[in-house]
Amino acid sequence: YSSMGRSREAKGVYEGVLQIEPDDPHTLMMLGALYAREREYAQAQKMLERLVEVDEHSYAGFSYLAKLYRELHYYEKSLAAYEKALSLNWSPMLAFETAELYEYRKMYDEAAVLYKRLLEEDETNTKIRGHLSRLYLQQGKVDESLAELQELKYYADDPETVDLAIGRVLLDEKRYQEAIALFKEMLKRDENPDVARSMLALSYYEAGENDNAKKILQEVPATSKDFENSILMLVQILVDEKDKDRAITILQKMIASEQTKRPRFYFLLAALHSEEGDPAAGKAVFEQAVNDFPDNSRVFFEYGLYMDRLGDLDGALAQMEQVLVVDPEDAYALNYVGYTWAEKGVNLEKALDYTTRAVAAKPDDGFVRDSLGWVYFKLGNFEQAVKELEAAVSMQPEDPTINEHLGDAYHKTGELQKSVEAYEKALELYKDEEKKENVRPKIKALQEK
Repeated sequence: YSSMGRSREAKGVYEGVLQIEPDDPHTLMMLGALYAREREYAQAQKMLERLVEVDEHSYAGFSYLAKLYRELHYYEKSLAAYEKALSLNWSPMLAFETAELYEYRKMYDEAAVLYKRLLEEDETNTKIRGHLSRLYLQQGKVDESLAELQELKYYADDPETVDLAIGRVLLDEKRYQEAIALFKEMLKRDENPDVARSMLALSYYEAGENDNAKKILQEVPATSKDFENSILMLVQILVDEKDKDRAITILQKMIASEQTKRPRFYFLLAALHSEEGDPAAGKAVFEQAVNDFPDNSRVFFEYGLYMDRLGDLDGALAQMEQVLVVDPEDAYALNYVGYTWAEKGVNLEKALDYTTRAVAAKPDDGFVRDSLGWVYFKLGNFEQAVKELEAAVSMQPEDPTINEHLGDAYHKTGELQKSVEAYEKALELYKDEEKKENVRPKIKALQEK
């Protein structure tokens, strides 16, 4: 019955056997496994715990129970069951599961013991050696981690990837000269040249050797998949050096050619113009971008954000609506338009549709959830507004605007104490004095009530 997928009938037969022989180990194990497979975890736990009671040497019972406890997040019980199973019968697969759980629980020494024993049995196992290297990093044992990665190169199908991992560790540890030497050697081998060149430039930059970094970045061909990031890094170095004029010149040169133009070059160029006190020049750059990339929704979205930063909310709204012409399901454009309409008190039913779709696409984004709650508030559906804004605050507890919105909604539902608490939280979080002044009268009025 079980092999035919007729689990209900299979369980009936197993339960019938247990009525005749309540402590039959084989039946307890098979029924426990079947319950676990069907996600009836309480029943599975009952069967498997009974199994190890009647047979304290049941390797299968303890190993099944360990997996079940882990699924239920009973980690202490899971580890105890894993350890008992391994004491009964050493299994590399089960030992690896146990080591992973030790690592997850930050029991690094215990995990390391198992990983090392597994490597003694199979030194070519790249997966285990990778885990051990990562574990050493988590413990701050950098040299031990690097030693494992060096050993891993002998067995890995792609040793160049391991070299990149070694280089990233060296960078994180600020061992810049070692990283530079490694990436230069990779470039000589001409394997992964794009990534190696980019990492070499980053190493020079982090080491403060800007001239070397710039030289490397300027050598990246336009056909390289890393070309865009290389130009962006080069511009960032020039900005750090206070050489914005040259940064602007390079970006202007990039967007002038079909071979080198990339949307992000336009975004950065517009931002630099704005920082230099010429927002009109930035707007002209975006106008060129929408002409060059008329089907790229990201271009319109970034243009909208640019207009928003300039305080031109109508212009920003127009660009966000254009995003939705190109991509009607862009969650963040739906959110922006819906929230803006709510703030203006217009198109509220359409705003509800937009923000509902945005939440469906981004259910864990507190800012998107806030927009939906605010639309409900503007529609006068205060109970639903409270529900959505409470969810938004749980996702973004340190955002002052969301807390203030929740205070407004609590006020409308008559939950005055909760309203005061939400306003006080917003007051605490706001940095802008003008926004603080908007909240203080709300708190005072409620306290007087």
